[in-house]
Amino acid sequence: MHIVPIMALELQQRLLHVEEYQRMVEVGILTEDDRVELLAGKMIQMSPIGIRHVNCVNALTSLFAPFYDEVIISVQNPLQLDQLSLPEPDLAILKKDERKTPIALPNAEEVLLVVEVADSSLGKDSQIKQELYAKAAVPEYWIVDLVNDLILIFRKPKDGAYQISHQFSAGDSFSFPALGGTVEVNAILP
Repeated sequence: MHIVPIMALELQQRLLHVEEYQRMVEVGILTEDDRVELLAGKMIQMSPIGIRHVNCVNALTSLFAPFYDEVIISVQNPLQLDQLSLPEPDLAILKKDERKTPIALPNAEEVLLVVEVADSSLGKDSQIKQELYAKAAVPEYWIVDLVNDLILIFRKPKDGAYQISHQFSAGDSFSFPALGGTVEVNAILP
């Protein structure tokens, strides 16, 4: 008996564009209950939000509240990075004077800072999203790592990668040049 080797099957993928994704929301194919985001043309399931995550997002919102007149504080809203990516970061600090088209979603050019709060999403946030934000030239990206109680700071995107990274833990503080001042890690970590 002669066994014929099976050739490796290559499936063709079709990437989803932001416009198509938004249309799916408009017509009701996707709803708020679906908890998905578009990353590099693929619909990715978002992790459930736990108590520490909620408390951390609330702490971040309070941290930036004094700057409300100077910036837009966007909490868990879509941010269009390119034609294939529409992540929903936990927090985005946007330049208020850059909102040229208020009927469009914010884009990477309007961003001062993106923050992801990571517990079960740590791998996705530190790999896929970090790369997407760097490629889109988001000037500063923070990951609040609830698994290890750290804040990871990424700055100066160049050629699709962040050139500077820092790690801070409880008791540490760091500067946030875009708005001035110092951030206390203990004010963010729940």
